[in-house]
Amino acid sequence: MKRSIYLLLALCLLQTPAMAGESRQSPGFWDILPEIIIRPMGVVASAAGVAFFVAGPPFTALASITEPHDAFSHTFDAFVKTPYRLTFRRPLGDYSLEIGEAQAGDAMASLD
Repeated sequence: MKRSIYLLLALCLLQTPAMAGESRQSPGFWDILPEIIIRPMGVVASAAGVAFFVAGPPFTALASITEPHDAFSHTFDAFVKTPYRLTFRRPLGDYSLEIGEAQAGDAMASLD
């Protein structure tokens, strides 16, 4: 338990320069390290999201019975669009969920 707390504190200390607004010209090793973990997980989440979206229409149709009848669009946003944007459209080091709406040339923007 103590080791995991120490590891968490060490990781937090490594992230403080990036959170302080320090700007660099090229990303270093510590900037790319989270991406090595997050991007492959995003690919898996994208594939799983598409599988759940394809397998879930009976349940989504049940959820669409009540007003406002937009369960399919919410399901598509949650299972397909968000993992896609977080994996393929997000710039390095940007971990916000508000990506893709203001970016020109977003392939999924036409699906809104």
